[in-house]
Amino acid sequence: MPEKLYYAPPIQIALFDQRTFGMQPQVGVCTISNFIKYLKIPQPPPPINPSDWIEYDGIAETEREEERLELAKFEREKLGNSDEFFAFPDDPNSPRIDWWCRYYFSIDEKEKAPGYAELGFNKMKVFKKPLEDVGDYNGFGDFLDTFYLQRNSRKKKRNNKNNNANRARDICGEMKGKLFIMRHTEQNKKLLLD
Repeated sequence: MPEKLYYAPPIQIALFDQRTFGMQPQVGVCTISNFIKYLKIPQPPPPINPSDWIEYDGIAETEREEERLELAKFEREKLGNSDEFFAFPDDPNSPRIDWWCRYYFSIDEKEKAPGYAELGFNKMKVFKKPLEDVGDYNGFGDFLDTFYLQRNSRKKKRNNKNNNANRARDICGEMKGKLFIMRHTEQNKKLLLD
């Protein structure tokens, strides 16, 4: 590709159908002409400073001990069913706590979640609209990009009255994937292979 991307031809992703007897008809094509979204500047690896190293064995042993303590705590709290437990295990009339108690407590319907407030658990954040509409969740979209494949029609229609309708009708599939465009040098050749 040229160094200045406005001289670059569009990228075409073609999908072929693998059939018997070696036939491979083309099913669809996706043309990408705007490269800005896919540009990636390789980041050099951070320098390693040996004075910042901490003894590995000590950290590993600390982490193992924390995991053992968490596992022991989990097994103590588990009483048969992992989805619910008693608010006060010593009291036989204690209310059962489950996921719905947390939900009702979070939307301030505390009468449907008896015993939950006394335990000191946190509320969860409940949205009044779909997650797709919440700004922090990026449209609740996939981290992959969607590339729409269009039929490679040989006859182009001359009238542009229903251009959007024709384009929607010509879409024959979609491919999800991630595309990165970066400058190829000897330095980042190693980064690509790692």
